[in-house]
Amino acid sequence: MRLSPNRSALLCYNTVERMLKGDFFHSVTWESVAADLDPCPPDWPIVGIGTTNWFRRNGETIVAGTVSVPSLLWADPEGAKPMEIVDLLNGALPTTGTALITPSMTDESTSPPLPFLAIGVCDPASAKVWECHDVASIHSWIQERMTSENIGLAGIHIEADAVDVTASAAFYLPLEGLDLSHGYDASKNLKLANYTGGRWDVVGIYAANPTLQRMISVEGLPLHLHGSCPQRQQGGHVVRMAAHHARVTVWPLQDFVMQIRNLDQTWLPVRDLAPKAS
Repeated sequence: MRLSPNRSALLCYNTVERMLKGDFFHSVTWESVAADLDPCPPDWPIVGIGTTNWFRRNGETIVAGTVSVPSLLWADPEGAKPMEIVDLLNGALPTTGTALITPSMTDESTSPPLPFLAIGVCDPASAKVWECHDVASIHSWIQERMTSENIGLAGIHIEADAVDVTASAAFYLPLEGLDLSHGYDASKNLKLANYTGGRWDVVGIYAANPTLQRMISVEGLPLHLHGSCPQRQQGGHVVRMAAHHARVTVWPLQDFVMQIRNLDQTWLPVRDLAPKAS
């Protein structure tokens, strides 16, 4: 797979829908992602969302920076403080808490395999910058603006002076998949935290098309945001955010590129992991 060096694109590895059904085996490493990004202009911004394959410690990943100088942060659900931010490219991995082990025997536990990752590779010339003040829901505000601007697919960066934020981090995504037939009991799978105030740095992907929504989020939720508060060094999946002021940069994305690797085998070897919690 090669991206066009002159066109913005959403690069998607696996999908949220497949992952929530238990597909933790068609993952990629950041080294593979970086190789896929290599044809793109080095100064183009990247923004992305994802999670890791670490069993019972999946967490949330935050991709930012540029093609040549990327950032890959991880909100650790078992951090010393709730959803502590770890720099996966430049920092040491945690040595306490649940072991960093993946279900696939072909994965290296020391390099976080990513069972889902979506990255917007953004043309800086296409950037739209919006300002908003005293918004009760940054999600609703952005979605309404996207509709009015007729934008179907986009990468997003938000710099927000937050009033309050609810964030989450996945701590247990079961290998048998989530049973959503009776609704979603987040308490069994996610850790939640509420934050009052602070400056937040948030990235995300917006997809208007319902089919694409199932790939980067779930149908009916077109905006998927991950972020952190640098002062606190905490963050995760942004469930809700109210803000005094926010500067929102939007890059419309022209192309969608999907990749699911290693589909040649039906059954893949699984490590002997601890039984599912009751």
